[in-house]
Amino acid sequence: MSIEAIKLELVRYILRNQDKSLLEKVKSIFENEDQGIVAREISGEHLTRSDYLQSLLESEAEIEEGKFMTQEEIKKAVEKW
Repeated sequence: MSIEAIKLELVRYILRNQDKSLLEKVKSIFENEDQGIVAREISGEHLTRSDYLQSLLESEAEIEEGKFMTQEEIKKAVEKW
């Protein structure tokens, strides 16, 4: 399917659709793409590509410094809850 055909199919679908929630989700996808948003924090905060890469670099540094828990340590901690 060509890109033009995909666009037309999407336009037709959007015009026929009456589900406001779904349309808002579709709109959000395009807005996020325009803003360069690639991920979200658990809190819902948006992360741009550069924010996401920075977070990965910080996480890798923490791992190298030994600032992490093994799966076994996490299991033991959960058992104490």
